[in-house]
Amino acid sequence: MYQVLTLPCIGDVSPLKFNAALACTASLFFFSGWWIMIALIAENLVDVCEFLPGLFATAGMVIVMLIPISLIQQPNLYASNTCCGTLIIRTCLLVGFMVSFGSVIGASYILFNDYLLDKEQVNKWPGFGILLQTLFIFFATVLLKCTKSSDYF
Repeated sequence: MYQVLTLPCIGDVSPLKFNAALACTASLFFFSGWWIMIALIAENLVDVCEFLPGLFATAGMVIVMLIPISLIQQPNLYASNTCCGTLIIRTCLLVGFMVSFGSVIGASYILFNDYLLDKEQVNKWPGFGILLQTLFIFFATVLLKCTKSSDYF
């Protein structure tokens, strides 16, 4: 019924199991990212502005995941069977990835400016935690959107 995927070092894997493994891995990344931020908030180590990169990464993930892969892969830019053309849908996808990547840049700025370059700051862990949270959410977004095989659904 389904074409079997052959992966190196693993062997033959059905696409449904492959997609399930990717979804579990992405959810583990997302959960771990927010768990790091919750731990930092519980210890009162972060300010409100340092909470924003994780929120924007999550908003970017929501924007990216709202767009179905079937609408992105349409060959013509102005489809008549959808309310929006493929060009607008691809633009929304680009905006979602830009928001996610911009949050990674913002978390990097917070790490370097507020923690690594500040000689008075002894505890550097909150800066690394903010960057890890944002990177984990970004990795979850990329895993969920770019690596799933949609041909079987």
